[in-house]
This record gives sequence, C-alpha cells and structure tokens, in this order.
Amino acid sequence: MKNKIKFSAVVCLIILVVSLPLHAENDFIVIDTQKALSSSKVFNNVQTQLNQFAQDMQKEYNDKEAVLKKEYDSLLENKSNYSPKMLDEKMHDIQNRVKVLQDKFTLRKQNFDKLSVDSSKIIEDKVKEIVQKLSKTSKVDTIFQAYAFVAGIYPASKDKTNEVTKMLDASLPKIDLKRP
Repeated sequence: MKNKIKFSAVVCLIILVVSLPLHAENDFIVIDTQKALSSSKVFNNVQTQLNQFAQDMQKEYNDKEAVLKKEYDSLLENKSNYSPKMLDEKMHDIQNRVKVLQDKFTLRKQNFDKLSVDSSKIIEDKVKEIVQKLSKTSKVDTIFQAYAFVAGIYPASKDKTNEVTKMLDASLPKIDLKRP
C-alpha cells in the first residue's frame, strides 16, 4: 500500500513538474525533506541521542529483569527450604516487583515516545519555517516535495534541498535531550 502511495505521489509530481510552464509567473522549487533531514547535523544528533536512550533503557530493563528471574529461579530451586506460606510470600513479592518494573518501564517508554515526538516537532517546525522563508525569498509560486528517486526530472537549480539542510543546521542550536 505504501509503495502504491509513493508511486502515485511520484507520478503526480512528475506530471506536475513536466506540465509546469517554466516562466517567472509560475516558478517553483523542489525540496527533498527526507534528504534534507538525513543530511542535517542537528537531526542526526537528535536521532543518535534517541537511539542511545532507547538502548540504555532496554539494557537497564533487561538487567533488572534478569536479576528478578535469577531470584525466582533460586527460589524455585530452594523451595523445599521454605514453608508453603513463606514460599507464597516470596513468590508474591517477586511478582509484585516484576509488575513494578513493567509499570516503570511502560511509563519511561511513554516519556521516551513523547520526547521523540517533541524533538521531531521542533525540527519539523523549523523546516516549515525555512521552507516558508525560501518561498518568500525565492519568489516562487509552488514548492514540491521531492524524493531522491525522482532526481533529474527537474532542473538542478530548482532543488533547494541543500539550502534547507544548511539553514536548518544554522538556525537550530544543538538539541540536548533529557533522558526519559
């Protein structure tokens, strides 16, 4: 389904670009926002931070889960040393700690997702601002979203992707995210 949508978008883009009269009253620029973002230092820095947070969070969860599993296995191995009531209490305690761990992890995951969305929104808003600024300064009527695989169907002078990347990196300070 996604490929059909992308294909349809590309076909529409090709038709629009080819059918546009290339004169001053109907000028256009093309921006590949995916390429602009993937080339952006600030975007890549944010992605690196988010990836590191996710890895650290998963490792912490796995480590704590392993400790609880080891404690549970040990309890099962030595269950003959406990009265039924004491064994039940210890099992219940471990189950409660597993639930607390899962609840904490779920909350941290939700905070992580919010951090990811918020940081993306900051960058997305800045890209929109830059595109609007380019639209005004370039005095164009139309801005097309392009994809790397349609490069070459429009004049290279119309591609403002690199300008967007440079403006994004220059206008946003380094974004330091706080661990969720």
